[in-house]
Amino acid sequence: MNLHNPSGNTTYSVNGREGRSVLEFGTEEAGVYHFACDYPASSQGPQTVLAVGTGVAGQIFSTVMKSLASLFGGGILGGGIVAIALVMRERAKKRLAKAPLTIQRPGSSG
Repeated sequence: MNLHNPSGNTTYSVNGREGRSVLEFGTEEAGVYHFACDYPASSQGPQTVLAVGTGVAGQIFSTVMKSLASLFGGGILGGGIVAIALVMRERAKKRLAKAPLTIQRPGSSG
């Protein structure tokens, strides 16, 4: 297993914590892998948290694409509903314009 620079620049911010990808590795087969990270005994560095995940960038991309599809899909659907309502309104106006106007007085039969 070789560690290398990440193929993409992935950052996140969750509940006031922020992070970014610094290394990535691939595996040949599924299984349990053990690894450890530490500073050399003679040096100190910032306190860090190590997070391991699979396909984070892909999941973020998928979420963004689904959100955009929902946004544009909803806009198209809403526009279609408005267009249908306008067409039906115009047809109703034409029908009313062609219909004869009759007035009946109360108590009289037609």
